[in-house]
Amino acid sequence: MLIYLFYMSKPIVGILPDFCLGLKEKGYSAYNYYALRQNYVDAISNNGALAIILPYNHQAIEQYLSLIDGLLIVGGDMDIHPNRYQETEIHPKTKLNLTRENFEFHLVSEAIKNVHLPIFGICNGMQLLSVLHQGKIIQHIPDDPKFINHEQSSLPDFVNYQPYHQLTINPQSKLAKIVQETSFAVNSSHHQAVQSTNLKVSATTADGIIEAVEDSERDFYLGVQWHPEFLTAKHDNKIFQSFVSACQNYQQKYR
Repeated sequence: MLIYLFYMSKPIVGILPDFCLGLKEKGYSAYNYYALRQNYVDAISNNGALAIILPYNHQAIEQYLSLIDGLLIVGGDMDIHPNRYQETEIHPKTKLNLTRENFEFHLVSEAIKNVHLPIFGICNGMQLLSVLHQGKIIQHIPDDPKFINHEQSSLPDFVNYQPYHQLTINPQSKLAKIVQETSFAVNSSHHQAVQSTNLKVSATTADGIIEAVEDSERDFYLGVQWHPEFLTAKHDNKIFQSFVSACQNYQQKYR
């Protein structure tokens, strides 16, 4: 009972894991499995919250949302199906994962109905939030020569997702209030990007790529295109601290 009360004193953050097909010859398993990098969980638990992984059970979504104090939508080696943003052509470089996509869209569509629930989307998670707010996606950034290479891991001098390019942050955004900066350098690992969205754009790169979106009317509703869970930028942990603080506030006010 004491252990139960200890954990219940911490806000609970639900994390949506990746879904991987089993590999017959090599890999983790010959059977389908969930996957989640440890640094996502560490970034939550090291800031004082309890992280739980949400398996893909559509019938459990209502119960999941009654349990959690915040939702983290992580990145992954996948892209959103273009029909989600009213396009019919699928770019050859677009990688679909419909099992994951269908569950994420179902759960997050329900989660955003609760305007008080803190939601944090990273990489794919930011793109999902944007599409849910009538957003469009650039299917393959390298097709347009005005953009730099945003897949940092493909570069010959790539080392552990170190800061790669600068952001310009909207000084009127919640993101600016969190990091107390209007510019800093972040890592980059994406071949797609948000083209447009009804969410507020809170950060961009010099070449015009949208790097952060938010709903300033909610307590915490933020999507970022980079990977703050690697803690390579000097302000990455401030974002997780702010997210967990919002989850703590939600637990105290609405649970």
